[in-house]
Amino acid sequence: MTRMMKLAALMHTGGQHIAAWRHPEAHADAGFNFDHFQELARIAEGAKFDFLFVADTMGVRDWPISVLSRCAQTTLTAEPLTLMAALSAVTKRIGFVVTASTTYSHPYTVARQMASLDVISRGRAAWNVVTSTQHNEAANFGLAGAIDHSERYKRAGEFVEAVKGLWGSVEEGVYLGDKESGILFNPNKIHEYHHEGDYFTIDGILNVPPSTQGRPVIVQAGASGPGRDLAASIAEVIFAQTPTIEFAKEYYSDVKGRVSANGRDPRKVILMPGFTPVIGKTPEEAQRQIDELDAKIDPEVGLVILSDMLGGVNLSAYPLDGPLPDIEDSVKSKTMLAMIKGVADRDNMSIRQVATWVAGSMSHNRVVGTAEDIADTMQHWFENGACDGFLISPLVYPGRLQQFAEEVIPILQQRKLFRSDYEGETLRENLMA
Repeated sequence: MTRMMKLAALMHTGGQHIAAWRHPEAHADAGFNFDHFQELARIAEGAKFDFLFVADTMGVRDWPISVLSRCAQTTLTAEPLTLMAALSAVTKRIGFVVTASTTYSHPYTVARQMASLDVISRGRAAWNVVTSTQHNEAANFGLAGAIDHSERYKRAGEFVEAVKGLWGSVEEGVYLGDKESGILFNPNKIHEYHHEGDYFTIDGILNVPPSTQGRPVIVQAGASGPGRDLAASIAEVIFAQTPTIEFAKEYYSDVKGRVSANGRDPRKVILMPGFTPVIGKTPEEAQRQIDELDAKIDPEVGLVILSDMLGGVNLSAYPLDGPLPDIEDSVKSKTMLAMIKGVADRDNMSIRQVATWVAGSMSHNRVVGTAEDIADTMQHWFENGACDGFLISPLVYPGRLQQFAEEVIPILQQRKLFRSDYEGETLRENLMA
């Protein structure tokens, strides 16, 4: 069977660019406008995307109110589980990846919610496993600060083990519905689950049956060493922020190696970096789209986002038009710090330029050019050990997603790099086809 890339839509509020909501074609209220999300689902399913994904945190960002009030992506949005459940009722084949934190949730709650979405959507659900890093998130749950990095990942590993155990407490085929005998559920397929670990003690049976795909797909986005280890041990789909093919190939090789070291088949683990296509009739026309949006970025917003991605580094003491300073460590993602610094040094970018780039791309790979140029880059990455597919996040929604569907998808299909129709009924069937 010919290997084909997997595609998904990252539904950032308004679009990937931090100023997307200010574009004339954007919906400024996109984060809580169901009609907007329904339109994105229609476009993505029509293009045969594998799934929809909404990134999520359990609170607003640790940013000043003056910045939060200018940002659509990081402030007021619909809770993703509720949103995806609603979208499942108005779609048929596309999947839904829902973020649920292992830091401030309980395994039974997440197991029950995700299994329910899987049943309701007829086997189209996936759980994006995350650890929470924001201080505001901790404060929302009555804690003084975020949990230590290594502690978060230890908790996450046990959390996933417990969720999978609960999912297994009720086996496939449990439903009999035998009115003659009076037996509704097969008693041999219901088992009490016992778990006692460092973080959780559980004795119980999950009260949701398996879906047609068995259990939800597991997704993770590990960047640091512990994060990559977790992803390699549990995930069927792995997200990545890799702005260059060099970073992407290193990540791909490293994580696939860790998957093999865990005794898992690397061919059954799909790596999907974020990808922002900027499409024009000419490269110059495409670049103008970025320039127009970059001009709408408030300088304070750009600096706060850059500081956050660098791990909370205070950049106020450095000249905006000078180089990014050497930063020894990051309290968040050391991998993100290395990527941003590497791109800044390579392109000789000032702090102002780095802040604009980060706010406009969120450190995803951004390709500017014609539809053919976009398809060429995707093919090159796909065929040269950088990815198994892409998490598509256009600059502005919904128009630029529609443009990608109409102009790039047919090229990929003509080259036999992407499906012309869904292979199966469930998310896992389509992902593993």
